[in-house]
Amino acid sequence: MYKILVRRIVKIKAPYQLVFDTAQDWTHFSHLHHKVIMSHPLLYKNTERQIFLYKARRLYPLPFFDHYVIFREDLPDGYRNVYVNAKSGHAHTVDCKVEAHGEETWVIGDHLFSLPSYWGLLPKLLPKIFLWIYRRRMDEILDEDLEWIYERMIAEDLPLVDSCAPEIPKNYDIMDEFFKTDTLRVPDARFEYHLSEAFDGKGRIHLRNRR
Repeated sequence: MYKILVRRIVKIKAPYQLVFDTAQDWTHFSHLHHKVIMSHPLLYKNTERQIFLYKARRLYPLPFFDHYVIFREDLPDGYRNVYVNAKSGHAHTVDCKVEAHGEETWVIGDHLFSLPSYWGLLPKLLPKIFLWIYRRRMDEILDEDLEWIYERMIAEDLPLVDSCAPEIPKNYDIMDEFFKTDTLRVPDARFEYHLSEAFDGKGRIHLRNRR
């Protein structure tokens, strides 16, 4: 495994609270950043942590995608993310802080990427290619965020969260969406099979099904 650490500091001439709320608001990701964030559904949420599925385009407009499970923790000054690749199991982390510096607000992110070992075969070339991809992708997201932030600075009465954004529950568990009762039966199934099988220690001896 080959690890690359990228520290990115973005200095924005905008109010701290506006930048902080934008960094914390994950409901806008798949809407505002739809070119690279294809889907970002919520799986679990409590007062401090969330879990998401994440389908990400590697670089717009190329048709290459990665799928992750994201574990997110809200912090008083930012957030932390762990991205677990659903195919390889490799984990990337982001530790993001938002700081006020006079008229500027700084967003400081430490991005630690865990990559396949072949990224280290050409240490003078491949990491530079990775950094170029990273910067281009993140610049697109940053430009969209900045446009959103400055629109709100100009029109002070605009809400911090768009009306089309999904409602954020205080607590959420996707298990409750499918198993709200003690039975496994799905009431709205279009078609059902009921199977009954028995074994005598030597193999299957009886199979019955009905619908």
